[in-house]
Amino acid sequence: AEGNPDPQKVGAFGVGAYSMFSLAEEPMVRSGKQALCFVWKGDALWTKVVQLEKEDAGGWTTFCLPSRDLYPLPDMVEFGQFLCANLTFTQCLRSITVFVNQEPILKITKTTVQEPSLVTLSSSSSSDSSSSSWWKRLQNASGGTSSEVQMSTSLFQLQPMYESKQQIMVWMPCSVSQLTARYVSAKALTRIPTKLSQRMERVTKKTPPPSVTVQVLLGSTSDEDVTTRSRASSSKAQQITTSFAPPMGKGSVFIGFRTSQTTGLAAHLAAPLIPTVEREAIDLQDTSLKEYNAQLLQLCGMVLRLTLEHAMMQIGQEYER
Repeated sequence: AEGNPDPQKVGAFGVGAYSMFSLAEEPMVRSGKQALCFVWKGDALWTKVVQLEKEDAGGWTTFCLPSRDLYPLPDMVEFGQFLCANLTFTQCLRSITVFVNQEPILKITKTTVQEPSLVTLSSSSSSDSSSSSWWKRLQNASGGTSSEVQMSTSLFQLQPMYESKQQIMVWMPCSVSQLTARYVSAKALTRIPTKLSQRMERVTKKTPPPSVTVQVLLGSTSDEDVTTRSRASSSKAQQITTSFAPPMGKGSVFIGFRTSQTTGLAAHLAAPLIPTVEREAIDLQDTSLKEYNAQLLQLCGMVLRLTLEHAMMQIGQEYER
């Protein structure tokens, strides 16, 4: 397989798409005025594109997976936590509704409750703690102001960071719960040498991306959310909600979706790291991928530290008021 050539896409060899055949014999995708049908003829898989009738066409894209077997209903808390975690870093997918016998039994919605704002760090402060901060020492070493400090590795050049707030709401027939989390994103331009790029392309079947985006999700510290966390066992909806923003030491690394690797912090981290074939871990075995992944992890560490510095600066400003 030649794989997915788009360097901005996580998908590679169609493993995720092919997994739908473990559930359905002949799945179908309906989008707009067309439908894509998968049909088996002996051991060969054929595809066919058909035009939908006017009454069947619409603005949605629908994946129809008629199950070949009957499956028991999963535990809704465990299933809801899985769905909630998968919404963590999605940009287009914002809402998931689960129906049983045409009746909604679970709905998870993610909304942006505070628009993105530029992360800035003051270049001057009257407090000793600020002058001894990691950011301040970096400024002094570079001889510049906070706006002039360039954060980079040999492969990546960090661009401005933005912070917003996102809220997850979980609805179930007998309970509703919501939680707010801080969301930080930073773009970085790549500077991949030609030889390294060629070695990476031989392995991944795609060229390295011209830019990458590092994303961080941290739990909010508002009184309302702390109260919600403390009562997490009182309802199923609240148990599902708490899977959105991680507790201390339970953050996960996301490469598209959540992997088995953790951050060791109360923060989820998403970056276009190159995973192993199983997509459960970061590939640090292949020599070319190791160099790329190691420096991208270094960049992620910078973003996490700058996020901490920004939060501490805001606390200091509130305290001085």
